[in-house]
Amino acid sequence: MKLQNHKYCDKCKININGVMEYCPLCQHKLDGENGVRQYPVITTVYRQYEFYFKSLALATTSGGVISCAINLMLPESGFWSFFVLLGIACFWIMLWNVINRRFNIPKYISTQVFIISFISVIWDFATVWHGWSVDYVIPITCTTAMFALAVTGKVMKLPVESFISSMLADALFGVVPIIFYFSGILHIIIPSVICVSVSVIAFAAIVIFNGRSIIVEVQKRFHI
Repeated sequence: MKLQNHKYCDKCKININGVMEYCPLCQHKLDGENGVRQYPVITTVYRQYEFYFKSLALATTSGGVISCAINLMLPESGFWSFFVLLGIACFWIMLWNVINRRFNIPKYISTQVFIISFISVIWDFATVWHGWSVDYVIPITCTTAMFALAVTGKVMKLPVESFISSMLADALFGVVPIIFYFSGILHIIIPSVICVSVSVIAFAAIVIFNGRSIIVEVQKRFHI
């Protein structure tokens, strides 16, 4: 018997409640009106910030394409576009992992930076030292990590405790290239200069926009 406000399958002769378009048994198109939705619609982070992620995807894709184009026009400058593409890949891997894992995000990102940096230095030594690990990989990885921290902080709406950890991480990521610069081991300084600049800007942004909350949290922790 066909009921009102229900979908109906002519082949299986059954009534279907909900908003399905096809019969779950025979996949025949259902007739009738949609009923009450059986399950609530769960908005994922990716759906909620769809425009944000699409903009990031367009920006990183454009950055990669432009870098490769410039590198092809200036081949004498070396294959630095490879490291830009590596940084973009690391950014999306970090971002995907932290959004899905949702645990101590600054610590997780810092650990990934350490692992990538350590492997790149060992690889550089193993293939007769050329310095590409400190010239490109480490500063680009640190810069990528800071962008990943900023994006996850916005998307995940991190608590104040995480902002304090983010401040420390940003400071650490900015100090490493400075050490390389003053030690004189850098051959190419542009990636390190960019990394330090991003670190200072990120640190300042956290203090300016969340300074009061951070001060309150520090006072709570140290009973000031």
